[in-house]
Amino acid sequence: MIRVLYITRARLSLSRAHTLNIVKTAEAWAAGQMLTPTVMSGAADPVDVAEIFARKGVHIKFFLDVETRHRSIFLYSIRNRQSFDVLYFRDPLLWPVALAARLYGKKVIFEVHGTLEWMFARPLWRLAIASSNGFVAITKSIQGFYHSGKPSIVVHTSGTDNLASVTRDRVSLGMPKDKIVLLYAGSFLWDSIDVLFDTVLLLPESVVLVALGIKSDQRILLERRIIEKELVGRIICIDRVPPAEVLQYLAVADILINPLMVSYPSSISSKLYEYLGAGKPIVTSQGGANEEVIHDGENGLIVKENTPHMFAGAVERIINDPELGIRLARGAEESALLYTWEQRARRITDFIESLS
Repeated sequence: MIRVLYITRARLSLSRAHTLNIVKTAEAWAAGQMLTPTVMSGAADPVDVAEIFARKGVHIKFFLDVETRHRSIFLYSIRNRQSFDVLYFRDPLLWPVALAARLYGKKVIFEVHGTLEWMFARPLWRLAIASSNGFVAITKSIQGFYHSGKPSIVVHTSGTDNLASVTRDRVSLGMPKDKIVLLYAGSFLWDSIDVLFDTVLLLPESVVLVALGIKSDQRILLERRIIEKELVGRIICIDRVPPAEVLQYLAVADILINPLMVSYPSSISSKLYEYLGAGKPIVTSQGGANEEVIHDGENGLIVKENTPHMFAGAVERIINDPELGIRLARGAEESALLYTWEQRARRITDFIESLS
């Protein structure tokens, strides 16, 4: 079986989409006995392996190498070069490690997830691709942007889990049971607070917005804006929760909203895969590549202009047309099957095997 070393500089205990992606991809490899994965982080991580697995909802264990001290990934890969066949990475700053791995006969795969938004890092992305045997692009737009002669494949970043064990109790999650819940999950790094808040102002009083995953440094700003816009009681802020618990909140919402305000070739909201997995009606902006996953009128509604009136109009369409909501929810459930961690792991495995 092919042995893969997945290297990263990220603290894997952090509740971030990219850390979940790394851990769940490796778990799927191990669960399906597709590859033998080792994930190594060079970051100093105060949390042990068992706690990381618990936070990420990992059920099938694999070898995760983390320590409380910072380590050199370059030296690690050289010292352990006999223990892996393929080097896998998604951080372009690690291109020298990739180049060294190729020099001592290893296959190297780079997962590309950035383009124009990382202006000063653009040469690093190209160096990372050049240092690899082939690359995995997380959107079709990224694959077309780099148009490299290297072998490549598009494998969207995934994030769906089984709903069977999810608790469906709004009250225990701090959400109202007698309101229409419009839910937004994630930080506001690429999103507009004002658009979300102004959208709520245009909706009936029966609609509340639940903002899930609020960082501690954002809460004060959000609470101030809630008061300024006279939205007290209509917006509920919930702090960040472990990735394994996010689906519980999505499962009890009525409509899921995603106002991505940027539009680069690599702009795709990782939350959309979780949204699909929840089997709920989705309202999203186009983003740069959101339309590769959400198909307007089939598994969600796509807002063509990122304005409160457009978002509010789409939400009201779903509220006023229950059959539309049912159809979109059913489409989301069906689409989610395309974006499971197992599907992602299988496609990457096939690509690695084709290069080996």
